[in-house]
Amino acid sequence: MAKEHEFFIENFLNMDSTKAYMGSELKAILQKKYPLLTDNNCRKIIHDTVKNKRCNSSYPLVFEKNQYAYFSVKSVFDYKLFAENIKKYKLPLHRVIYALERNKGILAVEEAQKISGATLQENTHNISFESIIKDLVLLEMATYENHNGIEYLIQNKTEKTWEDIRLYEEDLENRSLLLSLIMNWLKQTNIIDEKQLCYVGRANQYEGIKRNNEIWDAWGFSNAAGVTVDGKKYDTMVMIDYLPQHEYQGYDFLGFKERIDRVVFSTKVSKRKVLPIILSSRISPVAKLRAKENGYLYFNILSILGENSLDVVKTFNSSVDEIERNVQEKNYNFQDKISNSLRAINKTGHDGNYGYLKGVLFEYLMLPVLQKIYGQNAIITHGYKGKIEGKEFECDYLIETETENIIVELKGYKKGGLILKGAYDKTLNSYPKNTVMWFLDHTFCLCDKQLGHRKNNKICYITTADLDTDAKNELVARKKNKPEKMECFYTYKSLLDLLSEFECKDEKKIINVFYV
Repeated sequence: MAKEHEFFIENFLNMDSTKAYMGSELKAILQKKYPLLTDNNCRKIIHDTVKNKRCNSSYPLVFEKNQYAYFSVKSVFDYKLFAENIKKYKLPLHRVIYALERNKGILAVEEAQKISGATLQENTHNISFESIIKDLVLLEMATYENHNGIEYLIQNKTEKTWEDIRLYEEDLENRSLLLSLIMNWLKQTNIIDEKQLCYVGRANQYEGIKRNNEIWDAWGFSNAAGVTVDGKKYDTMVMIDYLPQHEYQGYDFLGFKERIDRVVFSTKVSKRKVLPIILSSRISPVAKLRAKENGYLYFNILSILGENSLDVVKTFNSSVDEIERNVQEKNYNFQDKISNSLRAINKTGHDGNYGYLKGVLFEYLMLPVLQKIYGQNAIITHGYKGKIEGKEFECDYLIETETENIIVELKGYKKGGLILKGAYDKTLNSYPKNTVMWFLDHTFCLCDKQLGHRKNNKICYITTADLDTDAKNELVARKKNKPEKMECFYTYKSLLDLLSEFECKDEKKIINVFYV
């Protein structure tokens, strides 16, 4: 009788060799044909059918609830055979394959980890990302590769070249810069705190932020919990899911929610307090509804940075690369590239949220000016940095002449802006960043120690905005630190006078158009 059952399974599976059946499905089919069979009978029959080579199992490919899929001996063991089973019973793997297809065969591992919703922790009852990688390799769906220190999944059916990967890496860089602008906006709106804030980028090889055995695009804290009766501050953990290049789908939300849920329920005493935030340019109705139902925040990138935000950062990165090449060749005629990038920022209608980019472009704008003032004999270093007594520092420019070192701070702000002197913060044990005292007490002080006193170390603070009275007085009082050829500081009007003095017409025009 047992042989009859085995032959039935064999013949049933041979009727459609393009399909695989889960153990539970095959058990139900057996019991429909032979109603007297128990669950244990069915499991034994299926086991013997495989043992006697009348059908095959998916081992080592394991599905939900430790099940295997079963298929005809005529079938080919590949993804196509198991596609429907994976979609139903291995959803994290299915989501990764979906993301690979969506990304045309190249996917940074961090992006695969996110949408899978799998934990980074191995040997756990939760699905680990390591197991998903093993399944992809087993099904010959993708390979795990490292290019320039960045880990990728490359789909096997697509012939990807080094140029494809280079372009994808450029895209990662552009998206990372866009994320940094949004992080600045979230800080300015007090939704997220600057303390311990970290986000994916080149500095971490686009591997994502690993916290609580999970992967995040950005991670930090928020104390924007509203007014409390006891007046205490309650820090809420913030996790961010970021997808600027595609519509944010239900699959993306599921991958995010599974990671969030593990953090929320990771403590035995009470649920952890978390604030999940989704950032994307578009979101599907399903994903938007689920985010609302679960109390997740959603911000549209376009409403923060404008319609062409990704194109703006592409233009910016491209301009910076070209400018850097020009600088290496000692060609300082790159004002048109700066203008093009600033023009693209202006067209978004959200130029106030591109402060970092405008600041960098202002730094490049001033390089030819400083070169004119000090001539070819001076050594001008952009982004002079170091570490002293455990403290890191960086100044915008270090100008080295025969008699002095000038530490230059540049602030490309809007004309009406006001830079403060800054009051000492005892809790931080420092002056606030982006104040004059931060530059004097931190940047200049550490540069001074690093450079030593073989030559006089001087200061020059240049901004397209204005300084408050206390800040001006503080800088004026540093007479001994005044450079030989420049003043201790320049604000909008005096900067334009300086540019006129050295016939820097293009630079003056750019400031009058884009920094007012």
